[in-house]
Amino acid sequence: MENQPIKQENEVQSHETAEAALINAETEQAAEKPPKKAKPSGGTIYKYVVLVLFLITFGLTSAVLGIKIYLNLKGEPYDKLFQIEKLVSDEFFGEVDEIRLEDYLASAYIASLDDDYAFYKNAKDGERVEDSFVGNTTGIGVTVYSDDESKALAVYRVDLGSPADEAGVKAGDKIIAIDGKKIADIGYNEALSSIQREVGTTAEITLLRQGKEHTLSVVYKEFVRQTVYYEVVSDYGFITITAFNDATVKQFEQAYSDLLSQKVKGLIFDLRDNGGGTVKSSCKILDTLLGKCDLITYRFADGTKKVDKRSDAKKCDLPMAVLVNGKTASASELFAANLRDMASAPLIGNNTYGKGVVQRTYFLDDGSCIRFTIGEFLPAGGESFNGKGLAPDCEVSFTDEELANKFNLGENDPYLKKAIDQLRVSS
Repeated sequence: MENQPIKQENEVQSHETAEAALINAETEQAAEKPPKKAKPSGGTIYKYVVLVLFLITFGLTSAVLGIKIYLNLKGEPYDKLFQIEKLVSDEFFGEVDEIRLEDYLASAYIASLDDDYAFYKNAKDGERVEDSFVGNTTGIGVTVYSDDESKALAVYRVDLGSPADEAGVKAGDKIIAIDGKKIADIGYNEALSSIQREVGTTAEITLLRQGKEHTLSVVYKEFVRQTVYYEVVSDYGFITITAFNDATVKQFEQAYSDLLSQKVKGLIFDLRDNGGGTVKSSCKILDTLLGKCDLITYRFADGTKKVDKRSDAKKCDLPMAVLVNGKTASASELFAANLRDMASAPLIGNNTYGKGVVQRTYFLDDGSCIRFTIGEFLPAGGESFNGKGLAPDCEVSFTDEELANKFNLGENDPYLKKAIDQLRVSS
């Protein structure tokens, strides 16, 4: 989102705001599932017996101490944890919720890593993380912004096949009430919270369309998120990618094929406000566009490097350009950097976010998951952009008037106009 008070934008379809989605941009090297458990050896069985006997003797609230003995953990921070557990066990006027304790301990451990992109998710939230890799989401499937003039949520996009699409919500509609509660009364933030619900629930959405009110029933369900939008502008294919996941690849292939059939003169990719996603999907799309090259190289803590994704010789011969801003991050920056370095595609807009580190997500036995940074990744050009971002080849910014109306600019978008100008000059 732009840091400005006039309008805010939010995708009302997941349980995270667009701002949080950027901060937690999911540049995944892999999503690890727990391996199948091997049959325990005699020594392992003995340790289990000792642990069970300990827990029977001292009670379940001494689970932390039991784990300490079982794993033979010594020194800080485990000694301090042991002291706390002992005091609570002896003196606490209440009962310890073992499941809650386990979640808090896991969360605290990950938080202590001082890793901006690390997290712990319990089993319920872990399902949502797994769904995000393939593009599944829950909600109603609209992107909205705050319209101060009408005191409503103005609908900017509607995802194809989403509950909102099926109910008849259209881009340009203004949501003025939810379940009879007026947006003007409850405000933007509370409206966003009230519209985000669980699968199977229903919301009554009151819309203002061409001066007339319409009330629609929207039933929440899981659906595949639409992340690719495209059109032809001044003979150029204009492709907006809002995030990268498995579903993005197929959606891009359809858009790419359709635009080529219309014999467009070039391609313009809009990655503004795209907080990233999986590098795997980003690289699959790059493979379609670029010739033979190493798309991504990982550099790990021990200094070793690993080339993970390569492109074949087949490539797109059309001139290309990329629109970026301060919220183009992670896998989106990788995409932009590779097009710049390997296809001479100019970057139009503003300096990007600067996230060039990779996280791995591990799913634990109970369905919960942890994510933390395991290394840095480099684009085909070999230069890291982590912490500094990508500088644009052509700097573009909105005027105050354009910023106030940025969701309705269409072909008058200054970023898009500059990209078209650049492609015309280069062709």
